[in-house]
Amino acid sequence: MYSLSCKDIDPTVDCHFVAEGQTEDEVVQKMTQHAQEAHADKVKSMLENMSMDEMKAMLRSKAKKM
Repeated sequence: MYSLSCKDIDPTVDCHFVAEGQTEDEVVQKMTQHAQEAHADKVKSMLENMSMDEMKAMLRSKAKKM
């Protein structure tokens, strides 16, 4: 089981969402969907400096094994 929270990505954000899943890929997919819906402005800003694949790799690297 893996988890990834918005605070794991940006400790200054005021969001308590936590994506959980059996695999890192499942967690990344859930976090990506949440981020696009709840933090569209931050996602857009991030994608100015990296590709979607790079962003997903960054999210995967921050996923925690539970």
